[in-house]
Amino acid sequence: MKETLIILGAGGSAQQVFWLINRLRKYDIAGFYDEKIESDEILLGLPVRRSVEELASSTKGRVRLISAVGDIYLRERWHNEYGSRFEYATLIDPNALIAPNAEIGKDVVIHAFTTVSMNATVGDSTYISWNCLVAHDVKIGKFSQISPGTQITGRCQVGDFCQLGTNCSLLPDRIVGSGSIVGAGAVVNNDIPKNALAVGVPAVVKRIIA
Repeated sequence: MKETLIILGAGGSAQQVFWLINRLRKYDIAGFYDEKIESDEILLGLPVRRSVEELASSTKGRVRLISAVGDIYLRERWHNEYGSRFEYATLIDPNALIAPNAEIGKDVVIHAFTTVSMNATVGDSTYISWNCLVAHDVKIGKFSQISPGTQITGRCQVGDFCQLGTNCSLLPDRIVGSGSIVGAGAVVNNDIPKNALAVGVPAVVKRIIA
């Protein structure tokens, strides 16, 4: 019997995760969770509900959750709310390349044509989009968002709650502090402190955001 997943979210990220789940062909999907809807809805032929428990009760067997929202702080809140009652899955596209000694946390999504190389670590509830590089000995923390085309080269460290914009690059040995945002197309050749917004080529800290 296949395991059943509940997708946490009902927006664009959730639809992308739905597509990935169907490509894997190893899970059934109970439906989508959206705490903001006022009445029951249907998305991609599946129910959208305000209650995770309602979705879980509609199916038999083992039920797990997968986060599928771009809001990293919402992901954290849902983890705190549901983590003691449900297990989380991890989804890796069959066209992603994952090294045998890479460490991938729970509730992680890794899309197609992404490479996670030797000795790399990806923390819980981190979302890695298409065509990314996570090179050897890279460490990515929890609840981070890695946008399409991001290149994280050897031995870099990315903290918790980080957001790396589309096609940005981190040169070897760089550190991006927790809570920081790196803009699209930026090239990080110096360390970025915590809770900073950095943009440009080379990346420059524009402001502290918390």
